[in-house]
Amino acid sequence: MAPAARTAAGPKDVARVTATLLAWGTGQAGGSGLDAPQLTRWIKQSSTLQELERLEQQHGASFNYIHISTAFSRAGHIIGAGTQATRFHPLLRRLWARLQPQLDECGEQALANIVWACGKAAYADPPLLDACLNRLVGEREVAAPQGLANALYGAALLWGNGMYRIDKQQAQQLVAALVQQRQGATSQNLSNTLWAAAAMGLLLPDQQAQQLVAAPVQQRHAATPQGLSNTLWAAATMGLQLSKQQAQQLVEALVRQRQAAKPQGVSNTLWAAATMGLPLQEQQAQQLVEALVQQRQSATSQNLSNTLWAVATMGLPLPEQQAQQLVAALVQQRHAATPQAVSNTLWAVATIGLPLANVDWHSLLEALVAKAVTAQNFSNTLWAAAKRKADFAAAPRTTMQQTRVELALLQLADAAVSLQLVEGMTPQNISNSLWALSELGMRPDQLTSLLMTAVLQRVAAMTPQDISITALAAARLGYVEAPLFEALMAAAQQRRQESAQDEQAICNLCWAVVVADEQQLTQQVVALSKQLAASGLWESGSTGAGRSQLWQVHLWLLDCKPRSGGLAGTLSAQQLQQCADVWELMLQQTAQQRRTVFEQGVLAAAQQLPGLAACCQEARTDDGAYSVDVIAMHTATGRRLAIEADGPHHFLLPGRQPTGDTLARDRALAARGYVVVSVPWWKWNAMQADAAQHAAYLRHKVAVTLQKLGAGRPPGAGPAAAA
Repeated sequence: MAPAARTAAGPKDVARVTATLLAWGTGQAGGSGLDAPQLTRWIKQSSTLQELERLEQQHGASFNYIHISTAFSRAGHIIGAGTQATRFHPLLRRLWARLQPQLDECGEQALANIVWACGKAAYADPPLLDACLNRLVGEREVAAPQGLANALYGAALLWGNGMYRIDKQQAQQLVAALVQQRQGATSQNLSNTLWAAAAMGLLLPDQQAQQLVAAPVQQRHAATPQGLSNTLWAAATMGLQLSKQQAQQLVEALVRQRQAAKPQGVSNTLWAAATMGLPLQEQQAQQLVEALVQQRQSATSQNLSNTLWAVATMGLPLPEQQAQQLVAALVQQRHAATPQAVSNTLWAVATIGLPLANVDWHSLLEALVAKAVTAQNFSNTLWAAAKRKADFAAAPRTTMQQTRVELALLQLADAAVSLQLVEGMTPQNISNSLWALSELGMRPDQLTSLLMTAVLQRVAAMTPQDISITALAAARLGYVEAPLFEALMAAAQQRRQESAQDEQAICNLCWAVVVADEQQLTQQVVALSKQLAASGLWESGSTGAGRSQLWQVHLWLLDCKPRSGGLAGTLSAQQLQQCADVWELMLQQTAQQRRTVFEQGVLAAAQQLPGLAACCQEARTDDGAYSVDVIAMHTATGRRLAIEADGPHHFLLPGRQPTGDTLARDRALAARGYVVVSVPWWKWNAMQADAAQHAAYLRHKVAVTLQKLGAGRPPGAGPAAAA
């Protein structure tokens, strides 16, 4: 994006300049006989900071404004070749001191080159920049397009670094002057100007912006890859509406030059296409991604994450090997990556459905914990982890110790509390974060409490989808505060009057009320179910999950109010039967899946106990509504026991509280006359495979449960940790 480089000096020229500089250093030649054009040539031919400094030290007293502006410009070019910018600051300070008495003599191109060089060197001297820009704005009508573009580009670089803020009115005046001369501007001038306007957040008139875009499109065959990508990036950043033809022409031109494009140019193009919703052809996208993959070792973390984000946003197919290579390259740069780059990468991984190794999840999460994440970063990361939980789900564990990934997620939750991220969350951030926590089986108390408080404060701004997801998550996390569910239900009823809701959102909300056992909301649940039954949603969009949830609503209503008939009459007989059929199929499938070694071991221990009789695995309750891991009769009391082999998904991290689903199960079984005996997996596994210990533990667990029941505490009444 820099001005076009001047012709480099040949080997003989460099040798001659070097010899002359050495002569100056030894006093063999003086500066008195050196003419101004020759000094200008030597400045232009300087290739290092040291050469520039020697020229300034030996001949600085003879520098005129042309020498000074040329030295500024040459410094910018040397910096562009990779030299550390801050090392040039002492030289630039001395050049500015020499320029001040001659500033009035400077022409527009010299002024523009000085501003451009300051931008390249990240050198912000407000008096210098103000003086140059004020004079340049005053002479903008006669300034060349390249000078205007260079000045805007340099000012934008300093703006992006937060080092200097050009007056936006001045910047807009420079842009307007360039637009007037756009027919004489090169494609690089135009793309640099667009990039600068976007980087500085200028609000350009629509006509001006469209004129700036149209010109690079016309000159696309002569444009560099960087110029093409900058044009697309700027258009996306400023929210310009490119025509389909303009977008395709720019993308096609860049695809033809993709092998010469830098990683940033490729990633900016893909990012712009995703941001503007451009109809990028699948082959074009694959060619661009392949070009970036080939250069991934020289790509920045931002290039890598933007590419993955764009591919995921546009729903483009990406070969798994290429995706893995991009992620692996970002993992290597994770410590230098911004929080947004890391969170966007994880979001893209989840959206694409890309498998990610446990070690990579941990590495990226650990890097994120050490950074100052935003509310959006946090929400996206939790959502991604929940979507791809299977990637890092632990193999059967022998203790309650969390995995490294789980620990990193809990640390991220603590960071969200300390950074007060909840205060800056949108309603969608809140609902997504709660949903993710429930999917991950995590209930960090401080964060959960803050999120629930935020729900009450912002429920009026929530969409029907936000409301149903929040209710679902709260119920699964065992958060059964009545004011929360009452507020969510009231908001849902208000939204129902404003717009139609989808079936799954209604089913989620009703099911959440059931799991939370909010019996004061039975009328509202029935009303929502009736709305669903009477609408066209049942036939057009009903799902098995929704019908399964409605059958659980029906059973809960029967448990709460046996004479109510449940949902009979609210749903038609056919609809209710459809719900029952889905639930029955789910019970049969679950019973087959749950016959684990753990469950079989619990059955074997129960069969060994002399006080238990009629032990049966995966048996149904009398009404057939629920399946129990192990049913047994306690002969001394005549009580029926529902012995549940509760694995990791029945408990929440880090406190081992039972999930809301588990509490609801226990209430439903208790309502059918069963005493629920929960056998936590970590207690069972701690005894290894010792049958005697297992039997002794189960005997103790049955005795303690019956004792609690005798003391008036019904099973499943609260979120106490399992013994």
